[in-house]
Amino acid sequence: ERVPGGGFFVSDWVAGKVFELGRTGVAREILKDLKGAADLGLDWKSRILVVPAMGEDRVNAYRL
Repeated sequence: ERVPGGGFFVSDWVAGKVFELGRTGVAREILKDLKGAADLGLDWKSRILVVPAMGEDRVNAYRL
């Protein structure tokens, strides 16, 4: 998901992590221990990141 002002949130399905990629290209781990993190959704107005955990059969929502 693209972040307003530059950068992205990306998921790593295998490692079960979510990263924030800054405008400079530096990756920062923001979430871990998710089984099958995939297909992120971002509501920037409410600052909520939605992350399906496919291996846990659920969806998680995180306030940024």
